[in-house]
Amino acid sequence: MEEKITCQHQHFIIRNHTEYYVEDGYKSLMLKSLLLKNEEVDDVLSEYETVSSITVQCMDCGKIIDGDVI
Repeated sequence: MEEKITCQHQHFIIRNHTEYYVEDGYKSLMLKSLLLKNEEVDDVLSEYETVSSITVQCMDCGKIIDGDVI
């Protein structure tokens, strides 16, 4: 059985980690997931000052992808 050597990384899930304060003062983490195709990723990444605030993961191979790689 031949293993898939390369992945073109065409489909991504982007998780945006947004910290916010709830009424009782505790900090919570809100997880927002977006399913995107390759051409849409750059638009989303440009909305954030730091790539570290989001997680970009390939849906096909599961690899966590740095914004610079895309």
